Amino acid sequence: MIPWLNFGILIVSSFLFTFLYVKSVSPAALKKRIGPSAYHRCAAYRVISSIFMIVVAANYILYRWFPLPLPLPRTFPWPWWVSVGIAALIAVPSLYLMIRGIKDAGEETMTPKPEHTMYGGI
Repeated sequence: MIPWLNFGILIVSSFLFTFLYVKSVSPAALKKRIGPSAYHRCAAYRVISSIFMIVVAANYILYRWFPLPLPLPRTFPWPWWVSVGIAALIAVPSLYLMIRGIKDAGEETMTPKPEHTMYGGI
């Protein structure tokens, strides 16, 4: 029961995290429809989205102790250091982009401001 509950929460939290974050990235467009409160609403969307991201991470950790009762292999057929290497190849550039984006966005990472213009990209 716990593995399926964990898996269900993982799926729902992943969907809500993605949905709310996508809604939070366009406060200027939302301002045209609901007025100046759009920036506060988008900030709330980002905070709630971050909470769901933490829930997703916790679900992945819990999956280690509560795997689904399916005939899936528990380990990969290669040595563990190969998995660590693949994870590092993915994690290092991803972490760099995330840290760079947070640094460039500054305090607007979580709270959008109406006086700030659009970013050109990283």
